[in-house]
Amino acid sequence: MIRHPFEATKRANIVPHAIQELLEVVWDGPKGFSAPIATPQESKAYAAAQIKVVRPDIIRTHNPTPYKVSVSDGLYAYLHELWAANVPVADLE
Repeated sequence: MIRHPFEATKRANIVPHAIQELLEVVWDGPKGFSAPIATPQESKAYAAAQIKVVRPDIIRTHNPTPYKVSVSDGLYAYLHELWAANVPVADLE
């Protein structure tokens, strides 16, 4: 199940064709670096390769197509718990 991050009624069941980890831990606190650090050239090449994957209509400068983002059911619940716990509460007198 995926959900729109802000609209509770927008949700869908999906079957992913590919899954890509977005988080790579490179610093593990007291243990220090846990993965090799990319050089600036490697980072630049990776960014250029990732831009080529994005559909052209999304990155065009004139009237780009909005990039839709969905979150998992678990992340949706976590986000809304955080918001509810941290939103300021008014004192009515």
